[in-house]
Amino acid sequence: MKFSDVKEGMKFANNKGVSVTVVGIKNAMDISVSLDDYPDVIKTVRMERLKTGCFLMTKHYPVIEEGYSFISNTGNKCEVIEYVDKWNVKIRTQYGTVVSTRQSMIEDCRVYDRNQPRKTTKSFMGVGRYGREHKSYSSWSHMHHRVASSDSTVCDDWLDLQNFAVWFEDNYTEYSKTVIDKDCLLFGNKHYSPETCLLIPDDVNAMMQDKTSTMGSFLGVGFCNTKNKYGSYGKWFVELDDAIKYFWEHKLSNFKNKTEKYPELEEPLMSHYNSLVRHHSSRAFDCYIGGPFFNERELSLIKRLEQRLVKNKISFFSPRLGGIIKDIECADKSEALKAIYNSNVHNLNMSSIFVCVIDDNDSGTMFEYGWAANDDKPILTLTDKGYGLNVMLKLSSSAHSTTVEGLVENIKKMLNGEPPVSEKLTGEVT
Repeated sequence: MKFSDVKEGMKFANNKGVSVTVVGIKNAMDISVSLDDYPDVIKTVRMERLKTGCFLMTKHYPVIEEGYSFISNTGNKCEVIEYVDKWNVKIRTQYGTVVSTRQSMIEDCRVYDRNQPRKTTKSFMGVGRYGREHKSYSSWSHMHHRVASSDSTVCDDWLDLQNFAVWFEDNYTEYSKTVIDKDCLLFGNKHYSPETCLLIPDDVNAMMQDKTSTMGSFLGVGFCNTKNKYGSYGKWFVELDDAIKYFWEHKLSNFKNKTEKYPELEEPLMSHYNSLVRHHSSRAFDCYIGGPFFNERELSLIKRLEQRLVKNKISFFSPRLGGIIKDIECADKSEALKAIYNSNVHNLNMSSIFVCVIDDNDSGTMFEYGWAANDDKPILTLTDKGYGLNVMLKLSSSAHSTTVEGLVENIKKMLNGEPPVSEKLTGEVT
């Protein structure tokens, strides 16, 4: 195409596919074209570039005036409420924030609204004097990330950094590292709010972490296969009950040491410790072990079962760990018997599965069996003497095992929603 062939009204497209119309011709070096979509946007191009499509069009900018609305690059609906000049424009966002900005920022749809919630945490900076540089920001930000990734919640006031920062300053105590804690005042609390939280040292916060050991099912107690012992806080024990006892002694010592170091926290810390004890005396277990443990053979079987459960990280309640009735002093026996009964019944109700050692026809075990059966609780039976089941036990038991290993496998199956398998006794007729 020659220059003489170019006429006003002719249409061309650049190499980006943008359609333009010739609106003026001076010479081969000065041809005016306008965007078809936005006729008010005009650019001068050379004939050579027009013919080859190698030209760019100026970005279209709308007319900015009062009432003009747009959506920012963060999805915030905005409206211009006052236009002074291109350096001074006021807009109102959908969250009610009035922002002073430049025309160029509006043209690029770039608006920073301190009241716009973040997509993941729903928190926002808020309008005020507190920002990222304030000492509260790190705690506030981490708190919201924890809430977003867990089943914890946070009060509406603390979605706004400004409100949280005021509370933080009012309650701040200078420690080596100060953190926010939601559990100290209310054990097991999962809600962050001014009424439920404290600012405490990070070493106190770490001490209060209530996590089941990755080695086993008991809190703070694990089993080491190589040592063939139970461990707690770096010490090893042959007996499970000794490890549990040491754990609580060490835990109490830790709490008392922290109250001496931080006397202002004595009341909430000791209240937390007492709540921790109450919680773990009444928590739900995977299974309840019912069976006699009054001679060496019976006790050995119960201990082997406990050890196998710990190895497999299956939580359990074992009545023998609470003490033996015949060892209780007469003066304390009446109250102790009542406490043992209430504890056993409560934990039997709280357990998912009742495990019953049927050997030696222990009356207490049979009482527990009847209680579990009446409650429609899944029941798994075990014998170490080759005993079978009578009709009442057979029709109420989910499976019968002759080995500890077989019983534990059945527990694992039931916890995973799979049917257990009975082990056939020698000579048994099914």
